[in-house]
Parts: sequence; structure tokens; C-alpha cells
Amino acid sequence: MSEVSVVIPTLNEEKTIGKVIDDCIKALNKVKINNNIDYKIIVVDGNSKDKTREIAKRKNAHIILEERKGKGIAIICAFKKINSDYLIMLDGDGTYNPKDISIFLDNLLNQDIDIVIGKRVPKDNSMTKLNRFGNYIINLLIRKLYKLDVHDICTGFWGFKKKVYKDFTKIEATGFDLEVLMAINSIKYNFKLLEIPTEYKRRIGDTNLSPFRDGALILGVIIRLLRDYNPIFLFGSLGIFFLLLGLYFGVRLIITFNEKGFLMIGHTLLTVLFILIAVQTIYFGLLSDLIIRKINGR
Repeated sequence: MSEVSVVIPTLNEEKTIGKVIDDCIKALNKVKINNNIDYKIIVVDGNSKDKTREIAKRKNAHIILEERKGKGIAIICAFKKINSDYLIMLDGDGTYNPKDISIFLDNLLNQDIDIVIGKRVPKDNSMTKLNRFGNYIINLLIRKLYKLDVHDICTGFWGFKKKVYKDFTKIEATGFDLEVLMAINSIKYNFKLLEIPTEYKRRIGDTNLSPFRDGALILGVIIRLLRDYNPIFLFGSLGIFFLLLGLYFGVRLIITFNEKGFLMIGHTLLTVLFILIAVQTIYFGLLSDLIIRKINGR
């Protein structure tokens, strides 16, 4: 018999956690009719100050208390403690529809799929224009830079086989950078990923997400991973940028010399400085790429 764990990260979700757990149980019982599975609901709580844990306990959910701040820390902690064959992760704020758990598990149980991602379909203005724009930019970067065909990397609704989430215990995530790191690491481990549409409803209560802070954190993660896995792109792009700056000041220098007959010391220094920086940056990118290829045996 296979075991499924549904992991629900929470922080002050007393208004929604009861219904989320009830809906998860309904979905899992539906799957259980046609599949030989057992299941458990696990609430990973970030030290809520309301009645979230009390309500979850009344619903017979297992509780993992994680007093350190950050969704990423809480989820990685759960990955380490759980040993189920399959794991579903969804937020406890009521924004996702647990009935789609049956679709997730159908693909994980019966198809050659390692990871299922719920691509959010917003309902009733559940996502602000700022969040939509930020999400679009982040996903565009992921598709272009990492060649990963995903359209909603920041979703909180995921499904994994055991081999996947156990490999993800090595991820160093603190907050909402977790999802980006999981997706990019799926490339590293050659996991097969499927993205399916899922309803995304308006959140009840205050959000724990800060668009600017968490957006900056996610962009920082993307840049850091580029440095570690594709340095020639990162440093090559920076090198070209500085080279173009150097050429700009160089052209200005030549034009001024032809028109007025004297050299502008400031432009001369900036031309030389930016071109030197460009050459060194591109060289560093090539050297870093060579080292990484040697380490990875490519």
C-alpha cells in the first residue's frame, strides 16, 4: 500500500485551515476508492499566534511546529521528517482547491511524472496586477535562462514522488524562494515535471507574502543559481553591458576630438575603465564555466 502525505504550511490561518483539511480528506478519499493508498494530513505551523494548531488537531491532522521564520525552512523540515511515497503540498490559506489533489495523484501514481505543479487560474481578482506582473517576469526569466517550460513557478500547490522531495532536502531556502529553487533543481536531477491548471481563489485574511521583499529574494536566487550553474551567461551579459558602456564613451571621445581638437580626460578614463572591466568580467565567466564543467564532468 502506498502512503500519501498532504503537507499544509500555516501561519495564523484559523479562518481557513479547518475547511482546507476537510476538503483535502474528501479529495483523498476519492482517490482511495480506485487506488490502494493510505494518507495523512500534516500541518507545518510557523508558530501561529491564533487557533490554527488547535483547529488542525481537532481535524486529526499531524502537527509539525517550526518556530524558525520562513515557509522554505518549514517545508524543508517537513521533507526531512516525512517518508511517504507521495507528497502533496498546498497552502493553508484557502486559495487553492484541494479537489485537484485527485488529478495530481492520478499523474504521480499512474504516469511517468515526478513533479506536478498547479498553474494558478485566478478567480475574482485573487491576484493583484503587481503580483501578476512580477509572476510573469519571474517565469519568463526561468523559461529563457533555464529552458524550463513552466508558467507559474511561484505557485504553492505541488505534488512529488518520494525520490524528489528527499532530494529537495538539500535545498537552502528560507521563504518564498523555495518554489523557484525546487523548479530549478528539478533540472539538475532530471525530474519529469507536469504543469496543470488549478483554481486560485481570493485569500481570506492578511497575506504573509510581501511582493517587493519576496520578489527581490526570488530574483536574487535566480542570479545566484546562474552564477553557480551558468556563469558564462551571467558574467558574459555583464561583460557585454560594460563593453557597450565603454564603446559609448569611446565614440563620444572620438566625436569630441574631431569637433574640438582635444581629448576629454573623463571620457578617456571611463572608456578604458569600462572596457577593462568588460574583458575581465567575460574572462571570469569563461573561467568559471570551465571550472564548473570540470567539477560536473561535462
